[in-house]
Parts: sequence; structure tokens; C-alpha cells
Amino acid sequence: ELHHKVLNNGASLFLFKRKGMPIYLRAVFFAGSRFDTIPGTAHFLEHMLSAGTKKFPSMYLIADYIQKIGGEFGASTEPNLLRLNVEIPLKEDLSTGVEVMKECLTESLFDLKTIETERGAILSELKSKKSNPREYIWDVSRRLSMQGTSVENSNLGSEDNIKTINKDELTHFFKKYIHAGRATFIASGDVEMSDLADQLNTIELSQGDKFEI
Repeated sequence: ELHHKVLNNGASLFLFKRKGMPIYLRAVFFAGSRFDTIPGTAHFLEHMLSAGTKKFPSMYLIADYIQKIGGEFGASTEPNLLRLNVEIPLKEDLSTGVEVMKECLTESLFDLKTIETERGAILSELKSKKSNPREYIWDVSRRLSMQGTSVENSNLGSEDNIKTINKDELTHFFKKYIHAGRATFIASGDVEMSDLADQLNTIELSQGDKFEI
């Protein structure tokens, strides 16, 4: 059953209700790599959102908190979208999953130590990608076929790009694109729309102009 509701901050919530199924919750922002000023910024921000928060200062503490209920969390970036995902086995634990999402979206750390740690992780990710022929060919083919457009750059950026991105770039991108006007929440599983909406209304995203495609 498909249900739709507009949250208090103006963002849409879509629920694909499936009785007896675990809950999968995704926050989607129209804030992918096509909006990078320095190629790789959106992807770097994705790392920062899930690298640690005020309540959970490291990624491992976030993972431990949600894995105790059998859940998982993760994030991903593509040319159009930046996504944060949470999986919750039981609806009784919905508040735990939403708390993790809330922390990542509103209380993430942008301290210099975490930035440098994630920079190293991204550089390793880039080296791994270059050593994978399938991944590298896909990256080159996109640069050729999409040249001259906003989606020609790699999501990861180049080694020089990654070394250039700093705290100011990350916080500027966050403030410009991670807000209610570019957000949509999508959920699937055995949960009531009213309960889900009440929980998500506790996530106080900043306001921004509604983005229309």
C-alpha cells in the first residue's frame, strides 16, 4: 500500500506499507555530485554525515547503537542524489533508527581530525576503484559520454580534488543542499504512517527553497 504525507518541514514522506516486513527508511536529497564546485564534495559530505555525531562521536559508535537492535545504516552518493539509509527489523525500535538518522542529518561533526580521517578513507576508495577494471571503465565512459555536462565528473573526484576539499567547502555544501526543500523521505515495511511521520517530524532540517525538477 502506497501512502503519502507532507511533513511539518514541507518534505514529502512516501511509505510503501508491507505487513510483517522489516522497516527500511531512506532520506534522499537532490544534492549529488552534479552540484559539486570541487568534484568529490558531495561524496566527501556523505562520509562526514556518517562519520560521527555529537551523541555518537565515531562511525563505530553509530553502528554499534543500531546493530544492537539488529539494524544497519549507510549512505551513498550518485550524480543526482545523496542518500542516508536505515534498516530496522521491528517497528518497536523505529525510534532508534530515526534517532540515528536525526543525529547524522543535524548533529554531524565537522572537526578537522574527522575530516582528515575521512580524506584518507576516500583516497583509499579512489585507489581501489582505479584498480578495478569494471569500475574504472564505467568512470571513463561516463566522462566521455557526459562531457560538457554537470554529471561528467566522478563522484569521488580526483586525488587532487580530494586533497583540496576543506571544512569550509563541506559546511557550505551542507548548508546549501541538505535542507527540507531538497529532501524526500521514503520508507517500506510494517509501520503506520502516523507513527513514522511523528518520528520524522523530530528531525529539524533547515528550511530552504523547494527544488522543482
